[in-house]
Amino acid sequence: MSKKWPGGAGGRGKMDRADTLAALQAANEDLRAKLTDIQIELQQEKSKVSKLEREKSHEVRHEQHKSTVVVGLS
Repeated sequence: MSKKWPGGAGGRGKMDRADTLAALQAANEDLRAKLTDIQIELQQEKSKVSKLEREKSHEVRHEQHKSTVVVGLS
């Protein structure tokens, strides 16, 4: 795509700007779609981490309870 500077070949410069604008808008839409996909993926990963943290916390509490019961029986 050739660039036309002000004072260049009349309508051709405007067409290049229109093409450039359309290309930029398409790229912007593509980037927005990719960003949305990444945000969704990030949220899913955060959910997985939260679930694993809850499970680990539950296991720790269970082990602590077992230790307390064993000590109480001794």
